Amino acid sequence: MIKVLLLGGTILMILGFVQGFTLGLVPNYSLALAAHVSAIQNGLILLVLAGVWQFANLQKLSTLTVWLCVIGLYELWLGLFVAAGLGLSSPMDSPITKLFQFSGSAALLVGFVFLLFGFFKGKGGNDKSITL
Repeated sequence: MIKVLLLGGTILMILGFVQGFTLGLVPNYSLALAAHVSAIQNGLILLVLAGVWQFANLQKLSTLTVWLCVIGLYELWLGLFVAAGLGLSSPMDSPITKLFQFSGSAALLVGFVFLLFGFFKGKGGNDKSITL
């Protein structure tokens, strides 16, 4: 699962860097810039998740949690990217971009709640669990 997070984060960052070269070519520069920054930040989030993944005890939810996080972060970027390309003033102006934003946010919420519980559960009671 760590490889999925590493690969997903790296690809998303590369997409963000490439998108940075095309900012002036889209109808809505501001939204394109937001999508560019979002891609880089979301890619970094996936790379950070790969680094802390060893501290989460997710067992059967591990695969689901990874894919919720990866797909959610890609959807958030894609909603901004498509909205900028269509010249919309906001990603909420189109049903498809609104769907990307809402479903991405929902996927991330569920994925990070699972991850939070996994952090507190720890790996078999060793020193990798978080205690308050």
